[in-house]
Amino acid sequence: MNLQTCSNQSCAAKSRNKVSRLLTSQILKAMKLTFVLLTAAFLQISAKGVTQTVTLSLKDAPLFKVFKEIEKQTGFGFLFSKNTMKDAPRVSIDVKDVPVLDALQYCFKGQPLTYSIENNTIVISRKPAMQVQFQDVPLPPPPPIQVSGKVTDEGGQPVIGASIQLKNSSIGTSTNSNGEFQIEIPDNSSKILLISYVGMETQEINVNGKTSVNVVLKRFLSQQEEVVVIGYGTRQRKDVTGAISVVSNKEIEKSTSLTPELALQGRAAGVFVSSGGGDPQARPTIRIRGVNTFGNAEPLYVVDGVPIFEGGSGITTGGIGDIRSPINIFSMINPQDIESITVLKDASAAAIYGVRASNGVILITTKKGATGRPRVEFTAQYGIQNIPKTISTLNTQQYFDLVREAYAANPEPGNTFEQKFGPRYDQSSSLYAGNNKTTNWQDALKNKDAPIQDYSVRVSGGNEG
Repeated sequence: MNLQTCSNQSCAAKSRNKVSRLLTSQILKAMKLTFVLLTAAFLQISAKGVTQTVTLSLKDAPLFKVFKEIEKQTGFGFLFSKNTMKDAPRVSIDVKDVPVLDALQYCFKGQPLTYSIENNTIVISRKPAMQVQFQDVPLPPPPPIQVSGKVTDEGGQPVIGASIQLKNSSIGTSTNSNGEFQIEIPDNSSKILLISYVGMETQEINVNGKTSVNVVLKRFLSQQEEVVVIGYGTRQRKDVTGAISVVSNKEIEKSTSLTPELALQGRAAGVFVSSGGGDPQARPTIRIRGVNTFGNAEPLYVVDGVPIFEGGSGITTGGIGDIRSPINIFSMINPQDIESITVLKDASAAAIYGVRASNGVILITTKKGATGRPRVEFTAQYGIQNIPKTISTLNTQQYFDLVREAYAANPEPGNTFEQKFGPRYDQSSSLYAGNNKTTNWQDALKNKDAPIQDYSVRVSGGNEG
């Protein structure tokens, strides 16, 4: 009885264990199936959220406003702190039906922020400091260049109110009461300053690599403001109503003239100048507006305010009238020493010099030494002279034939040609010259490559004493 009872109890226990194991197995299978289904659902939701599209059209908008628009159109949420979004640049975006990831990459380009996606939440965080400094934040522009200077005139006096302008820009300033200025020049702009003032020439100064400059402005002399020397002083050209021609020293220095008169040649309107010949001492002929008299037609010469009187040949008692000697005394004046030559051409000169100015007046002003260190100037000129073209002449035989032909055209009654001109024109005479050698006296008189040279030394300068 007891054995049978124990056997029955053992069987019952085994049956219960089998049922328990079966239930456990079925529960485990159900849990695995549930996990698989949940995982698939989550993946489907996440994939669906990532592949969603958005349409955004914002201009210069804060970044959090862009996040709100994405939240409205998708199931995503954004997680960030107020400090994280501090100093985030504004965003301008205009896209239509683009994936969320593409829109996020566009918005975060150049931002000091980054993001990560966890399920349906987008977490915003700051980029590492090194990455922000060297990759996304542009380097600050270099500081502007500070340039200072002073503007003076030729006399060393400060120019007040001179305009200082940066070329090709609107940056500018002006000088103060001491002629000083300061200007800031951007590093990426032009480095040329335009300095100008009324009545003075504009200058361009390159200040590249400089922080201080000194500028000297020169006065601008227009044609109307040019000073003209007249018989009783100086006047501005605009105030002179008479007919005046002025030849400056710059024009004289360009010429190779040996006398002041020849320096006028071709440089003064209404003044005719012709050379007196090959002799350096020969007097040039000058006529101002043609010949105005049957007597002496020479103009009056005034050198540094002193009228020049010349006596004729044999005169020993000083100048009488304006009778000029055949020797040109102006050959003693070096054209390089002349400051200017002024020609008075009309009747207004008679008010100063009287009837002596009836043929015009030529005023010669010589150079004067300026205060300062002694200055030595040496001028040398050398050239050669040739006659480029001579007159064609007959040879000896052609000349005799021409004389014979001329006599035959107009013979003298009772005289033959030989009787008229003698044995040298008689072909039967031993003294006949028609067969002699031809001599061109032009070639005999002229010198080929005749040298001409001129040397002058001028010393100027000094001090107040």
